[in-house]
Amino acid sequence: MKNRLVQLSKGNVEFRKPELSFSLEKLSGTAYPDRISKASVDVTSVNRVPVELVLHSSDPRVIVSKNVSVAVAGKISVDVDASGLVIGDEIQKKRSGSAAR
Repeated sequence: MKNRLVQLSKGNVEFRKPELSFSLEKLSGTAYPDRISKASVDVTSVNRVPVELVLHSSDPRVIVSKNVSVAVAGKISVDVDASGLVIGDEIQKKRSGSAAR
């Protein structure tokens, strides 16, 4: 630990970047009017570097679980609130997020 502190004090900052694998590229499905639909995505740090994810959606109907600590593997839960939608309406947003070590 002391050696690590000495290295950091000298400005030698090195860390491994997590390589993430998602079970799905995108979420798709059918949401029924006036219901909340649930979905989930499995996330794995392929190189086993611990990671915490912060994901969000710009659509207020799509609720993503906040600050997911997946360590090296975990699940992200998503709820889609279809209240107020009528048959034929679509919710199409791109996934966005960031990973922090």
